This record gives sequence, structure tokens and C-alpha cells, in this order.
Amino acid sequence: MKVTAAIVSVGFVAWCFSSLRTHQGVYTAKSFRQRYGDWAIVAGASEGLGAAWADSLCEHGINVLLVARRENALNEVARDLLSTPKVRCQVDTLVQDLSSQDIDEVFKGVLSDATRRYGLLVYNAAKSGHGNFVDLNLQSELKTIDVNVRGVLSLTHVFSNYLSSLKGDRRGGGIILMSSLSGMVGVGTIATYSASKSLITAFAQAIAWEFREIHRNGGVPVDVLACKAGATSTPSYNKFADDVSGELISTVQRPEEVVDECMHALGMTRNDVSSVATGPINKLGRLFLSRILPAGIAVNFMTEETIQRRRKEP
Repeated sequence: MKVTAAIVSVGFVAWCFSSLRTHQGVYTAKSFRQRYGDWAIVAGASEGLGAAWADSLCEHGINVLLVARRENALNEVARDLLSTPKVRCQVDTLVQDLSSQDIDEVFKGVLSDATRRYGLLVYNAAKSGHGNFVDLNLQSELKTIDVNVRGVLSLTHVFSNYLSSLKGDRRGGGIILMSSLSGMVGVGTIATYSASKSLITAFAQAIAWEFREIHRNGGVPVDVLACKAGATSTPSYNKFADDVSGELISTVQRPEEVVDECMHALGMTRNDVSSVATGPINKLGRLFLSRILPAGIAVNFMTEETIQRRRKEP
């Protein structure tokens, strides 16, 4: 009996360690460029994580098409990239509302440019209402679904078909969908947002499996990753968050930290790593939310955390 308990304990500790470890990555800077170059699309690139993705991809020498609805903010990100000495890429912009009903046709047009080979899609755009669902405007919540769900499905479908159409090009490509730790359980006061992020994670895991099967049968290799970020110091987060200066440093990540870990995890889909929670605190949170805490307690915990982080009304 004692031997069995010891084996179970060692196995649990090993599993916890595996769940909390940071992925070291499967690509060097050079092989990353070879795999996912020449161009990448970053949807939702006007600030925060989107801007950090663009910066990191440019550092790897991959040209970027920045997509967002706010033209001035988008152009500012592009100017910042091009004025940075370390940047070794071309930067283009597309002013586009990702909640548009014809978004699939728009991106079919983008990908029809025969002079460019796109190898990577990063979908970072997101919208969220804050408050009890019954008190929120229904049309605004439906727009959250358009941006967070419809946009993800539309761009992923169009991009997947584009990659499949590249006859004779065996490099394949990658799809990164920005999810959230709030998608682990339903979170009160951001119900639609948390539900949409749950869908994104499950969707990424499902199509990652499909692409592995397609590749095994001779199809194009496509890496898929749901990047589950926690609290991240972005302009959109800081608009509603309480003053976080007194919090543990590791509880709120910088956008660059999130992007760096997701970049390292990309490509590990071949080892069934199709989603990753960034940062040690978020990894621990994922472990407790998904494996240890009862669902009701997990919902209460996440909701209280969300409410406490929100800026107090004046």
C-alpha cells in the first residue's frame, strides 16, 4: 500500500512539473524563418499583444501585414517597427474591422496576391463587455461573438485553404489563436468573452489534431497553437484593471513575455502541445482550474479575481 502511494505521489509531482514547465521550442531563429516566412498576418495589431507579435516576427525577419480597424493606431505601430534598428522586415497595413460580415472575402483577396507567400496567421483581436450579462447591450455582445469567434473561424478557414493550395511547397505554416485563462471556466461579469475564449482553445486543439492527420496522409504540415494568456499589461487591460503596482510581479505579464513563450511553443503540436498557458502563475492556475478545483469554486475564484482587478468606478 505504501509503495502504491509513493508511486502515485511521484507520478503526481512529475505530472505537475510537466504541466508547469516552459517549452524550450523546436525551432532556431533561422529554422523559424524557413518554416513560417515570408509573410505573416497579425490580426488585431494596433496595440499591446498584437504590436508585440509584430515586433517579434520582424526580429525573426518575417514580413508582417498588420490588420486592425483603427487606422491611426495601426500606422503608429508600423512606424515604430520601421524605426527600430533591429527590424529586418517589410511592414504593410490593412485597415479592417474584423467583425465585418464579409471578412472571409476580404482575406481571400489579401491571400490572392501571388507576389507574397504567407506562412503564419496570428489572430489576436478580441472584444469584451464588462458587467452582468443581463445588463449589457445585446448587440454589443453579439459583436463580441463576431470578433472573438466569427473572425477566428473565418480567417482560420480562409488561411487553411490557402496553405493547402500551395502546390509543391512543403514548408506549410502556422496558426496562432490568442486565447485566455478566463476560457478555462465561465467567468462572471465577462460571460461572453470567457465563453468565446473557451471555444478558441477547444477549436485550436481540434484543428491541430486534424492537421496532424492531414499531414500524416501527405497533406501540408500546419502548426496550430492556442496561446492562453492571463493578466497582461496591455492598454485594453489597463483601462479596467485596478492599480497593479502592488501585485506580485509574476501575476501580470508584459506582452513581450507572452509572445516569447508562445513563439517557443509553436511547432510542438507534433507532440500534442496545441495550447499553452503563459507564465508560471498562469500554468499553476490552469492546473488548479482544470484538474483540482471543483467547477463551482473555480468559477467563483475567477469571477472574484476579475472583479477585484477592475478599476473602481469614480
